[in-house]
Amino acid sequence: MTEKRRIASLFLPDWPMERFLRERRGHVERSHGEAAAANGRAVSPAGPRAPAAAIVLAAPGAGGMRVTACNGSARAAGITPGQLVPDATALCPSVGVYDAAPEADRAALDKLARWCGRYTPWSVADPVGEANGEPDGVLLDISGCAHLFGGEEALLDEIASRFGRFGFGVRAGVASTPGAAWALARYGREALTVLSPGGERQALASLPVAALRLPSNVADGLARLGLRRVGDLYDKPRGPLTARFGPLLARRLDEALGHAPEPISPSLPHVPFRTRLHFAEPIARLEHVEEAVMRLAGDLCSLLAGEHKGARRLRLSLYRVDGEVRELHAGTISMRGSVSRR
Repeated sequence: MTEKRRIASLFLPDWPMERFLRERRGHVERSHGEAAAANGRAVSPAGPRAPAAAIVLAAPGAGGMRVTACNGSARAAGITPGQLVPDATALCPSVGVYDAAPEADRAALDKLARWCGRYTPWSVADPVGEANGEPDGVLLDISGCAHLFGGEEALLDEIASRFGRFGFGVRAGVASTPGAAWALARYGREALTVLSPGGERQALASLPVAALRLPSNVADGLARLGLRRVGDLYDKPRGPLTARFGPLLARRLDEALGHAPEPISPSLPHVPFRTRLHFAEPIARLEHVEEAVMRLAGDLCSLLAGEHKGARRLRLSLYRVDGEVRELHAGTISMRGSVSRR
């Protein structure tokens, strides 16, 4: 029986701000560590934290610099994305204003998507957010992978827990299509939603049309016609809607309902043979890492022997608890028949 396709969509609603705060926190911790080392003393755990200062990110926009993201303290002061920076400072004179860095946001999200390779080899930064210049999510094809983590619900719990330790809030949805998973992650009632196969039509019907990954002008145009929910589109003739809003509307609806294919194309190359090992707790001792590598190598050799294959290039990927991925490569140079390592 063919494995049913299952997609997980991870939505990071505060990604630019949380990415900025994580990077800033890392700089502070490193500087404190360097200062402590220079003074010859150990770094002790920090005491109770003071209330967070109001912080916003800003970028040039219509009329001047505009807020693109804000933290909780800034929101509590009445600041919202889209405001002019002078208006934000009028609401909160002490607000810290920093430059938005969309390229850094995009690079960090690509890095996080790569780290999600610990769950499935088919992981990629959400192309919709990247195309709009607002990277905010990751797509994972978890077909045949979720049972390794105790099922789809357990997998989402695991991801949410790890992202929380990274400092990232996350909403997630699992469905049989990328479009439905994306919609549930952003517009579902629960922060973590698993939709049974075949339930896409019913689950999407009550969601706003924006859940179909439509540009805001298309969603607004549909609302003006009284078509505010996805279900309002189900029985409408396609011709008039396509003539008015273009072919994207029908395509997005078909993709979400599974009537049109939508592949997930990760940036990493296809790997025909792989083995993996999961740990209940992180490991740090070198001998434990070496033992794990020996077990993986033995499993890979058995897999290759069963297929009467060999290997010319090997890659070991180590997924760290801080969201980093470290890789070691080994391979052969056919011209000389020698082994090279890098």
